[in-house]
Amino acid sequence: MQKFQNLKEVRLSYQCVSDDILAILSMSKSTALQHLIVTCDSSESLRHRIHPDSWTKLRRKYPDLKINFYVVEIVTQDQFLSLLPQTTEICSFSYRCGLSLQSEQNLRTQALPILQYLQNSFACFLRSITLEFGFVTIPNLDSAIVDLLKNCKWIESLYLSGVMRAQLAAKVCEIALQDESELRNIFLVFFFTRIETIEELNQLHEYHKQLKEKKIKFQFNLLSHHLPE
Repeated sequence: MQKFQNLKEVRLSYQCVSDDILAILSMSKSTALQHLIVTCDSSESLRHRIHPDSWTKLRRKYPDLKINFYVVEIVTQDQFLSLLPQTTEICSFSYRCGLSLQSEQNLRTQALPILQYLQNSFACFLRSITLEFGFVTIPNLDSAIVDLLKNCKWIESLYLSGVMRAQLAAKVCEIALQDESELRNIFLVFFFTRIETIEELNQLHEYHKQLKEKKIKFQFNLLSHHLPE
C-alpha cells in the first residue's frame, strides 16, 4: 500500500482490513483516494476488530472519501456493531442474507434491529442502499424499510429484493415523488407478492408514469405473484 501513493480506489475483503492498513492510508502523502470498498462475508474470518478511531483518522485524511460496505450472510446486530462502527460513515451499503437455513432463521428476528442501526448511525451519509432478503418472510419488514427511507433523506439509489407486499412499492414511489427526495434509481424485485385489487395495480402504473416524468428510473419486477382477476 505504501508504494501506491496515487490510488483512487481500494477494494478489500474485511479480513484484509486492519488498523495498520487504515493507518498507512491515513498517513499517505497523496489525497487521491476517492473510494474504499469493503466486503464482509460470513464465509471468511471476521473475528478481528478495527478500532473506531482508525476510521476517524481515515475520514480526517480524506473528508470526501466514499466508503462502501458489501455485507453477505452476516445476521446479528452485534456483528454489525463491531464490523460497522458509526465512525465508518458509509455512503453505500449492500446487504445479502437469507441464503442459508441458519441465516434464514436468524434474519426473521435480526433484520429489523439491523435496519434500525443503519438508520440511527448512517442516515446522514447513505446515498445508496441494496437489501436482498431472499425468500425469507420477515414480520414488519415493509414498515421498517419505509422508516429507513424517510430518515435517509440523501438516498439516490435503492435496490430491494425479497418477500414484500405491493403496498411497499407504492410507499417507495410516494417517497420518491416528494419534492425533497433525492431518489433517482429504484429497482424492486418482490417474491410471492399478492396484488389484491385492480385499483392497487392501476395506482402502481400511475406512479410509474409520474416517476418517468420526473426522470426517476423505476423497475418493479414481480416473481411468483398473484394478480386480481
